[in-house]
Amino acid sequence: MAIFQKSFSSKHKHKQKPSPTLQEVSCSTPKPLRLTESLAEILSSMPNPTGFLRLPAELRNEIYHYCLVQDTFNDACFSSRGLIYSNLLNRSGPCSDLETNLLLVSKQVREEAYGIMYSKNTFRYPFDYDNGLRLRTNFTPAEIGRIRKLCIVIEGYDAALPDMELWSPILAQLNRLIIVAREPLDYTLSRGEKEVARRIWFDTVMTFISAHIPDSLVVDVDDGHGEEERSWIELYFPGRYRKMETIDGDLIFNRGEWA
Repeated sequence: MAIFQKSFSSKHKHKQKPSPTLQEVSCSTPKPLRLTESLAEILSSMPNPTGFLRLPAELRNEIYHYCLVQDTFNDACFSSRGLIYSNLLNRSGPCSDLETNLLLVSKQVREEAYGIMYSKNTFRYPFDYDNGLRLRTNFTPAEIGRIRKLCIVIEGYDAALPDMELWSPILAQLNRLIIVAREPLDYTLSRGEKEVARRIWFDTVMTFISAHIPDSLVVDVDDGHGEEERSWIELYFPGRYRKMETIDGDLIFNRGEWA
């Protein structure tokens, strides 16, 4: 036993190394790493990150636009989401299965997609219908606040004047406005009380619209007249309108297939 202990002790002592001196430690300390180069090497060796939200915001917006923006008008008298979704699902194309599912990916994607969906689509509303009641019912204030393109259709007249609280901020934020309207008969051409009331209402509505849209906005107008013909629109939007034809105008003015 004593021999074993002696042998073990001598072996153990043989493996031990003397502690380094302070001078040896200071001399053997490695130089500081150049972190910039090291990180660059590490990052260059890593695979590129993937995922939809890793795409640049501009590219994501292009995808939202492709999936969620239509060439046709969305009738704002109906549910905003329901009508848009229905129209999108009835479209044909390679993105048809993704169009509405895209809004379910995440909260961030949904918020970004809503911003494009409401700002880039054109919403149609009959201004002579219910003074905006269905707009309030079918759209949240946040959705209304995102609308940038509006088509106003006026065929008859509403005894109520425009709801300033609702329409003033909408008109002020537009970057496109389309007006499809039939001009009322002049006072001198009709003695009917209803027609006189419509003319007064029409003048009030147009004055209200022209006063609340941005000064730089050029209005697209379908008034049933030819492109070279002057009409009532010159009175309310002098030098700031363009003539165009719409499907609503075809129906109101008996044009095209409705002639």
